Amino acid sequence: LDYPDIDEEIDITRRARKAYEGHVEAGITAMLSPSELLQLRDQLNGVFIEETVERYAVEIVAATRNLGNYLPQWKEHIRAGASPRASISLLRASMARALLAGRDFVLPEDIVALAGDILRHRLVLNFSARAEGVSEDDIIKALIETVPAA
Repeated sequence: LDYPDIDEEIDITRRARKAYEGHVEAGITAMLSPSELLQLRDQLNGVFIEETVERYAVEIVAATRNLGNYLPQWKEHIRAGASPRASISLLRASMARALLAGRDFVLPEDIVALAGDILRHRLVLNFSARAEGVSEDDIIKALIETVPAA
């Protein structure tokens, strides 16, 4: 099974974000009332992601699967890149970060701030990366510096 192209992955992230609208988890100890939680979720779903910012997030994730196009010196260091689920997580977390900052829109800075935490455990490096001392964080940092921001 091949990975989706950028436009297909953007569509996947949009559909996944819609799946969270109105969805209530069962079996969780309440820290908020259901109405407060739904209000907060509605606020989160109302956070705007401009298409260029959305594309930037997806391109960073997709770049982990096509490392040679961005970081040819490390193209053989990665066994598996991040899946579209990482794009969904990066965008949802960026929406939450924006909301916590009092904004109703995501900035590229939100993507950059969260990329390491979202992607670090989703990359599988091979032995040559470890032998050369290249870490997941090194790759993520280099991709952020390489992939053009929105």
